[in-house]
Amino acid sequence: MKKRWILIAATMWVGCGSSAGDPTGEPTADENEAGAFVPAADPIDSGRASADPVDSGSASADTGTPAEEVAPESDTGAPSPIDSGTAPAIDSGSTPLVDSGTKPDTATPAVDSAKTPAVDSAKPDTAVADTAVGDTSTKAPTYVTHEITFYGWPDNDPPGPAIAYPGLHKQAGGVGTYEDPVTFATDQTEFAPGTKLYIPMIKKYVIMEDYCAACISDWKAGKRHIDIWMNSNAANTTKLLACQYGWTRPAADVEINPPPGRPVNATPLFEPATGVCLTAP
Repeated sequence: MKKRWILIAATMWVGCGSSAGDPTGEPTADENEAGAFVPAADPIDSGRASADPVDSGSASADTGTPAEEVAPESDTGAPSPIDSGTAPAIDSGSTPLVDSGTKPDTATPAVDSAKTPAVDSAKPDTAVADTAVGDTSTKAPTYVTHEITFYGWPDNDPPGPAIAYPGLHKQAGGVGTYEDPVTFATDQTEFAPGTKLYIPMIKKYVIMEDYCAACISDWKAGKRHIDIWMNSNAANTTKLLACQYGWTRPAADVEINPPPGRPVNATPLFEPATGVCLTAP
């Protein structure tokens, strides 16, 4: 017992020495309130105690495991927003592509129907060809203003029915139809011999077959002028000249390249046997 107290006393002395550095003289952790020596905790035990937090940490990690297990539940859940979003995107995307790809194929009849109008639209061309063979009076006329004069047997050069450019006729003549137009004279650089015109004011077709000195001079001066043959012979020449003058026009419409079928009056403008002049077509 004596040795034990000595040992305790020595220990207390060491403790007091270790606390001498503390100016407050407060009991150290090794002393209790009464100043008695309290053995320090077993390092091994305290290590174990400190290990407890590791265990508790592992416990907390264990308690955290359910949170990690929740994620797999959402993964295995097919109706999750991710899975459900993927499935409609694939299904809905593939279906419209297949349908929309098929619709252009169904539009093929539209192409066929377009071909049908093209075939139908060709019919008007056929109709035009038919009217070209027969009556084409519906063609829009092209008019050019000319001075129109008339000549006959006495004022022809030389007097008589001779013509400079025989073609359809061997001498001046014609009744005014498309098939038998009346002879006219002009500058051949304006209208080539054989050219047909239609004259609305007399309702007759005419054809270029003769030479006209006055027409050539006017054409060179920039004036259009044609001279139309008036049915005549050596009889009633005075009345003939009066009739020619009565039908002369300083400006009148002349249709260029007329089709057949224009209104025609085949009655001659002058009748030499009677001396009668037609006053209106």
